[in-house]
Parts: sequence; structure tokens; C-alpha cells
Amino acid sequence: MDQKIRENVMRIIRQPWYDLARYSVNISRNVGAMDETNVEQKLEDLRTEHRDLDEVINRLADEVDTDDSQIHRLKKRKLALKDQIIRLEEHSGNEAA
Repeated sequence: MDQKIRENVMRIIRQPWYDLARYSVNISRNVGAMDETNVEQKLEDLRTEHRDLDEVINRLADEVDTDDSQIHRLKKRKLALKDQIIRLEEHSGNEAA
């Protein structure tokens, strides 16, 4: 597994679930203050992390001795990322209108 992906996943795994929820709320509150360049950069970062998580989840699912709670936490994070991506895409679409 790529070192950058591994570091990102380890950070996510150690992150408590309530931090994920708080992070999601902060994104939706601050999206109005972001300019279009910042929104596009944030979207790209979130999409990259979402793809990385998908790859890691698939690899972990193939391993025999995988901790199910770890996979569950990663899937929750992936869903939270998807929610944030949707919020930012909606904001970005509203700016263009």
C-alpha cells in the first residue's frame, strides 16, 4: 500500500467518530466563506481521500484477519466524505447559477 494512503488511513482510524461529525458540520458552516478556487481544491482533496478509502476498504476486506470494526469506521468516514462532497458540489453549483 502506498505510504501516503497508509498514513491517511491510520490518521482516519485513530480519529474518533464525533470528530468526523464535527468536521462535517464545520464544512457546511464554512462553505459560504470559501471562494470558488478553495471549493474546487477542497472537493479534489475530499475526492482523493474518498478514492483512497475505497481502495483501502477493498484491500482490508480481502484479508483474512481484518478487524471488522476498523472496516466499519472506514466505511463511516467514506460516507461522511461523500456527504461533504455533495454539499460542496451543491454550493459550487449554486455559485455558477
